[in-house]
Amino acid sequence: MATNNPLDFSWVELELAKTPLEKYWFQYQTEHKGSFDDNWEETVSRFQERYKLNITIDEAFDLCRKWKRYLIGSWNTIASQNPNIEDWKQSAQEFETYHREIETRMKEWSLKYQNKYPLTKVIKPIQFRHGPYFNECIERVPFLFTDATCSEIRPDVVLEVVSFDSKEKYIRLEFTPDIRNLIKPNIPINSPWKPLKADYIVYCPPFEIETHLQFLTNF
Repeated sequence: MATNNPLDFSWVELELAKTPLEKYWFQYQTEHKGSFDDNWEETVSRFQERYKLNITIDEAFDLCRKWKRYLIGSWNTIASQNPNIEDWKQSAQEFETYHREIETRMKEWSLKYQNKYPLTKVIKPIQFRHGPYFNECIERVPFLFTDATCSEIRPDVVLEVVSFDSKEKYIRLEFTPDIRNLIKPNIPINSPWKPLKADYIVYCPPFEIETHLQFLTNF
C-alpha cells in the first residue's frame, strides 16, 4: 500500500496504474521528477533497457501526461491535509478523465478539419509564449506582436484554428503557413493536440474566445 505522505508520489504507480507498463512508467516518471527535457528518444530507450518493456514515444508521452494529470488533479485534496488516499485517487481520476475527454474531442475536431483549418482574426491582444523561437519572432515577424517581448499577438492578425472543443470552448491556434514558415522553416507541424517538442504557443482561454477572436470561417 502507498503511504499518505503527500510528497511520496509512489502512490500513483501503486494505486492508479492499470497495467504493468503504466506501473513501471509512473515509477520511472517519479524517479525523474516528471521531467525528461523533451529528449523522448533517449528517455524511451533507457526505459526499455531498464524494464525490458516495449513502449513507443507516443505511448510514453501519453503516460507522462496521465501521470502529471493524476498529480495535479489530486493536489488540492492532498494539500488540504486529507490523509485518505481513496479521496486522492478520486480527485486524480476525475481530473484526468475531464482533460482526456476534452483532448479526445479536440483530436476528432482536428482530424475533421485538417485539410483546411478555419481562420480567425485577433480583435484584442491574445497571449503568446515564444518558447525556443524568441529570436526568430523578433527578427522575422515583429509586426505580429504588441511589443518587443513577443508575449502578445496584436489585433488584426489572422490565425488558423487547428483544434477546438465545442463543449468546454478550449481552442488551439496556429499561425498561417506563410508566417509559420518564417518562424520555423522546414520544420513539420506537430499534431495540434500532441506537441512532442518544446514549441511556441498561441494561447486564448475559453473565457476570451468571444471577446478576443472573430471567426472568419464557419465551423
